[in-house]
Amino acid sequence: MPPQKSTPKIYQMLIRANKTTVFVTVPPSTTIGSLKAEAFSALTSDLNEEEGIPKVSSVEEFHLCRVLKGKQREYEVLDEQDSIKNLKLANWEVLYVQFMDAKGDPIPIVASDPPVDDEDEETEKQ
Repeated sequence: MPPQKSTPKIYQMLIRANKTTVFVTVPPSTTIGSLKAEAFSALTSDLNEEEGIPKVSSVEEFHLCRVLKGKQREYEVLDEQDSIKNLKLANWEVLYVQFMDAKGDPIPIVASDPPVDDEDEETEKQ
């Protein structure tokens, strides 16, 4: 019988908004609420100058979501109280930011995955 895979002690989570990706290193006991706080810090930093990312003033103005398995661009909003471990999120899993409009309604997620290799970047520039 093959040995069981052990659960990582540290997770690398990727949080994506438009073309921006925030890398967060956290233990599996980390809640989605804590990940939102990390994302909020990145979204409100002086380094965030990407066009198309709405300005946020609190963590209440966006959700963190994951892609539904087997669905291309359908997302599930993650509960802030749940932990990475309870949700069975994978190490290096990409979570997506879903912003809210002024009325509190969700705005469709806009996120583009980075090119797989350098040739894709060169093709885009031409």
